[in-house]
Amino acid sequence: MTTPIAIDFILDGHVAPKPRMTRRDKWLNPPRPEVAIYRDFANDLLLMARSEGYNIETDTITGIRFKAYLRIPKSWSKKKKKALRGKPHMQKPDTSNILKGIEDALTQKDETIYYIEGKKLWDDGAGNRVEVTLLINR
Repeated sequence: MTTPIAIDFILDGHVAPKPRMTRRDKWLNPPRPEVAIYRDFANDLLLMARSEGYNIETDTITGIRFKAYLRIPKSWSKKKKKALRGKPHMQKPDTSNILKGIEDALTQKDETIYYIEGKKLWDDGAGNRVEVTLLINR
């Protein structure tokens, strides 16, 4: 068995969980807003991974580590924003839905993944983003 290679990258700007899809989502034009946001996220994620050397056709992902930093609502007070900066995010979207979005964007078959580590945090001041490490076998 080969030692996995780690590919690290950061996708700035948005984090989108995998929405519950319907059959209609395959052909509906324009797509529902949450589906359009997820598709943009998935496309950007794949482009970023490819720019770091990942090849979806030949590489096998065996592990995923990620940190998702989510935007603090603008309507919250400065005191509350300061108190939550970089702290655990315990609201929707679910961590598992963010993971599912990452898996579906980057894998053709996700049964090869045996290691997962993920968390979601409030924005730490560096902006809304997801930091991803893929463990792959070539």
